[in-house]
Amino acid sequence: MMRKRLFGVLFALAMAAPGLAAAQDAGIDPSRLPGIVVDDTAAKRVGTWSPSRHTRPFVGDSYIYSAGGAGERVEFSVEIPEGGVYQVLASYTPGTNRSVNAVYEIPAADGVKTVVVNQQDRPRGPLCFQPLGEFTLEAGQVKITVSAEANKKGVVVADALQVMTPEAFAAYKEEFEKNSPKLLAALKVDPNQPAAKKAAEKKPEPPQEKPPVFARKAPARPHERLTSEQLDALMEQYVGGIHSAAIVDDEAFLRRVTLDLLGRQPTMEERAAFLEDAEAA
Repeated sequence: MMRKRLFGVLFALAMAAPGLAAAQDAGIDPSRLPGIVVDDTAAKRVGTWSPSRHTRPFVGDSYIYSAGGAGERVEFSVEIPEGGVYQVLASYTPGTNRSVNAVYEIPAADGVKTVVVNQQDRPRGPLCFQPLGEFTLEAGQVKITVSAEANKKGVVVADALQVMTPEAFAAYKEEFEKNSPKLLAALKVDPNQPAAKKAAEKKPEPPQEKPPVFARKAPARPHERLTSEQLDALMEQYVGGIHSAAIVDDEAFLRRVTLDLLGRQPTMEERAAFLEDAEAA
């Protein structure tokens, strides 16, 4: 009976999946999942948590994330019908920008248990759920938290929490593995490749085209001494339109050369010495 009910759940999800794939902002309906499921919309948020629909699949309308900091946590209140051993699963969307130390705290009957999850890895459970382990939980309201306080890099994602008996989880996982190919294909989830590795693969960038070179180059010539007339002719041929300045007197020549070489005007002493030398010549 349990297997038939779980198969019915998976079949319903598979039938709904094409619609989910068509709508980028659609998530998995938590009411169709087995066990006790609490979405992040029903959880208590402490700190700054932002909603997102960027990475699929996720449960409900969206998931939330935080870069971390003091007091940053999300508290899921789960109503346990009767005391006993339960499998606890957490949903998140993996990626290369996720935290490697998302901390989950489960208040078990024998004390609070802490589980650290690397959210860069793809969840190993059905759909987008990561099994956190089996815990003895007391009947009544149990508050399970995901904390981003210890996060140093990336973001911690909180999406949904799922609780069921170990027997129900084993049957659910078995049926999911048998009948999930169609569902995973519709949800665009690769069952073999971690999301972090898949996201890290980038297409090679096309080669950059070199910009055209517009500068004109003079043809190679053998080394030879050229007369001033030949130099003027070459300048006119390859530069064109640029003419040498008119001949100036010695004082103007000194001023131009000093400005070009030293970046200043010649001193009175330099001017007098140059003009005397020019007159002597």
